[in-house]
Amino acid sequence: MITMRTNFVVRSMAFVLALSTSTLHAQEISQINVDTDKNGNPVKGDYVNLNMRPVRYSSSPNYLLVVANDHEGFTHNFIYRRSDMQLVAQPSGTIKAITDDGYMTEGGALIGTTMRDFSGRKLWRKNWQLVGTTPDGRSGIFQKNLNRHSDEFIALRTSDGAEQWRTFISHNRHYPFAHAMADRSLQYMLLIGDSLIRMDIKTGHTIGRPFAGGVKEPTKSRFKFVWRTTTALTLKNRGDVSVSAEPFIKSAILTATHSNFIREEDRFYVADADSIYCMDYDLRTIWTTPLPEGLGSNSEIRLQGDSLLMKNYGVAFQKGCQTRYGKPFAAIFDKASGRQLFLQIIDKKPSREAVDDENVHVEGWIADEDGPHSDSEAHLSDGTRIRVFKNGFAVVKSPEATTSQ
Repeated sequence: MITMRTNFVVRSMAFVLALSTSTLHAQEISQINVDTDKNGNPVKGDYVNLNMRPVRYSSSPNYLLVVANDHEGFTHNFIYRRSDMQLVAQPSGTIKAITDDGYMTEGGALIGTTMRDFSGRKLWRKNWQLVGTTPDGRSGIFQKNLNRHSDEFIALRTSDGAEQWRTFISHNRHYPFAHAMADRSLQYMLLIGDSLIRMDIKTGHTIGRPFAGGVKEPTKSRFKFVWRTTTALTLKNRGDVSVSAEPFIKSAILTATHSNFIREEDRFYVADADSIYCMDYDLRTIWTTPLPEGLGSNSEIRLQGDSLLMKNYGVAFQKGCQTRYGKPFAAIFDKASGRQLFLQIIDKKPSREAVDDENVHVEGWIADEDGPHSDSEAHLSDGTRIRVFKNGFAVVKSPEATTSQ
């Protein structure tokens, strides 16, 4: 499965022609060295030469979708069986989700979602908008608009379209599926709506606790937009930009004032505009550390040894724009207790780029261009890494993955 940052993006509606080609392109798979382990030994991966540039990945437990652009700019889809990396389908059109039963496309004469098997045969169709798939790949989650900020979300079994459950989630301050992460048992999903939510994947039952994933817009911020939509959509936060306006959230709200999730076996870490938290999967607090008063905003956290590293970017999002909120800073916290070990407030106009580029020396922070979050790698949520090359990709199996944005 792909990290939830990729599985649970909001699906735009477009006309999609979904056909399946009858002939699959033969592709050679070879073993190459793609990395070294902590002892300096080479790490091998299954390399596939596409003779085109991979641009997007998605996966189910047993299948991998690779979307690539050829030298003329045309887009191609490749679906592989993950057990042996054999190509099983090469459908055309825009694929919105992949499951073990096939793949989903959106659009057509009527708004809706169509499920097809790997031969391209239509299995079923619903006139609802696809939000994403559950981590086990057995259900698709769909949105049925009831009013602007309180929607009914419906889970359908991917094999036959049968309804599994329905649940209501309000989202005045944050769209719940813009950032989502499953626990390692794949029993629950963590969502951010008007609160921090734990949702049972099989039943749709939810519990919640207060969480400042979006805040009321201060009057002074209304005239201090950092970038307009056309620029903001090119940033790392373009997913936040796309769900920062109605009907996804209420007006006069600044959204995405939180970090990514980092999960461990029995707990997870996350920050909002007020504090950084360690919780168990029943949303009970293990520790909480307040952030510097008035500075919290959109942020990023990472684990490094026994420390929890944080970059706070001093921005939030509204109406398709990135706007200033809080103030940039870098911090380090003790992973076990939450005690703050380091704080550096950055005296520069807020932006993600300002924090990333302003020589913020947080010891142990992995630079984006060198680390596992670089543009040259994609991570699946079971720990598998996809190393991207100019004309292909290599699959590197890993024990587990811990982060999702």
